[in-house]
Amino acid sequence: MKNIPIVILNRDRLIPLKKLVDSLHKRGYYNLIVIDNLSTYQPLLDYYAESKLNVYVNNGVVINDNSTLYRLAVEANDQYFKDIVSQWYVYTDSDVVLTENVPDNFIEDMINVCKKYFVHKVGLGLEINDLPQELEMTKDVYNVEKQYWTNKLEDQNYELYSAPIDTTFAVYYPGSQPLWSNNSIRMGYPYVATHEPWYYDNDNLPEDELYYVTHLNRRSGAVWSVKVKDKLDI
Repeated sequence: MKNIPIVILNRDRLIPLKKLVDSLHKRGYYNLIVIDNLSTYQPLLDYYAESKLNVYVNNGVVINDNSTLYRLAVEANDQYFKDIVSQWYVYTDSDVVLTENVPDNFIEDMINVCKKYFVHKVGLGLEINDLPQELEMTKDVYNVEKQYWTNKLEDQNYELYSAPIDTTFAVYYPGSQPLWSNNSIRMGYPYVATHEPWYYDNDNLPEDELYYVTHLNRRSGAVWSVKVKDKLDI
């Protein structure tokens, strides 16, 4: 399954995207497709050109939000993306990065879980135990995210939790739609990723994150990013 299409949704974020791409390349996954929602951050555009990533620029054909892949494949009836969602595929935001202990064959393991439980999708768990305690949003993040680590499934091979998944890193059953779902399973350790913005100091954001938040549309942005934008009043 090393050639499984991995669709990465991105807008104006550079540092986490590079980390995600590197973490996938390190494990032998190269069939990466970036859907770019009209980024204008020049260092990112330069990276696209230099990296030779397969980048599809969503130039306004569909709405720029986390359902972009669904809108392209289903609403816009784009054959390229219809073909992707007809098979096993991955869909993820660009700010979700595999931790060091994720095994190289993790996609195969996630597919096995998906087949066993016949769920819409199986995603990586999101690490919350190492969040910096000094950051102002850590408590809020932890209190929201801990619920997804409570409904444990009894499985002999993996640590699994029944929990909803939006656009964090997940494998999708062939033909299933890339949308929020409660018919999903999150994996536990070592199948865990970090949500990079949770580790940022809002008073000292990386350049790309500050640019992203500054240009963020509140109506289509992720919940945590909108909260940061509101706190910074930008």
